[in-house]
Amino acid sequence: MELEATAPDTAVPLKRASEEVTIKREESVDQDVLHPEARSSPSHVAKKRKLSEEVNKEPTKAGTPAPGSTPPAAAIIAPTPRPPTFNPSPDGLPYFTTADTPMNRQGFRYTPAGPSPPGCILSQRTVESQPAGYVRVSWEDRSPYVRVSADGLGLLGEKGFRSARLNVPVKEGKWYLEIKVEKGGGDGAEGNKDGAHIRLGWGRREAPLNGPAGLDGYSYAYRDKSGDKVTLSRPKPYGKPFGTGDVIGLYISLPPRRKPKEDDPTDPARVLRKRIAINYKNQLYFESMDYAQVKEMTELMDLKKPTTAPSKKDATVKDSQNGQGTAASRRR
Repeated sequence: MELEATAPDTAVPLKRASEEVTIKREESVDQDVLHPEARSSPSHVAKKRKLSEEVNKEPTKAGTPAPGSTPPAAAIIAPTPRPPTFNPSPDGLPYFTTADTPMNRQGFRYTPAGPSPPGCILSQRTVESQPAGYVRVSWEDRSPYVRVSADGLGLLGEKGFRSARLNVPVKEGKWYLEIKVEKGGGDGAEGNKDGAHIRLGWGRREAPLNGPAGLDGYSYAYRDKSGDKVTLSRPKPYGKPFGTGDVIGLYISLPPRRKPKEDDPTDPARVLRKRIAINYKNQLYFESMDYAQVKEMTELMDLKKPTTAPSKKDATVKDSQNGQGTAASRRR
């Protein structure tokens, strides 16, 4: 599921998860489900080649090294991902856009990669981007219109409803997170007709980054203005309105992941993702196709049809088992 927060011009700091809730980091994204055809599609290969060519064409400050000489340090691929470069803030606020980091968009996803430990049959594995060791906003998995603080614990939304996922996927078990709203509930209406508003909630990885929580059937939101819960863009009474200064707790309990059937080698629960790391600005990243929305879920958006969920027969393992924490922002 995805955690989503929606707020215009709103800094949303993330608090650590409660110690009472066991947080299990994903051991390897290599175990995620990906349709085999996506790995060898022409557009996928072309995208990889394009990113690699961009790195190879970048000139070095010291010029081209002579044959046999040691290349400059900038040409050496870093073993672990560097933190992003933070661009200067135009308004002086401690929230920045980032550079030197690929962002998930145009149908592709990027995951930091690094060398595997000795004895592993794979040359690269998924690694955690820096700074590591705590739950924060993902540098790669967010809308380009979401600005972040240098430690990743806060975000600021611009140009309408936008989203940014957190760096820890949620697949099973019990999870809890607290978010403090620094500006929301309609504040800042002087130069903005409606002021700052925010939505908080959970959603799946198929939920769009350039939209609010609760936009479609892949996410569920708690709305600050009315306290309604929202999914499929249809609000229903839920709780109390909230705004600036409030701390909202988000809890989710997911069932255990289904184990693959022993007599079925093609069971999606046992499919492994085989990927090749690409070089992007002297950093390694796994590039993969984004998770497409299924027809049954998109049809739920039709207001003329009843809002009935897809049957178990139509649902797939990859759609029902994987998700990530998300934060989203909105500005009118």
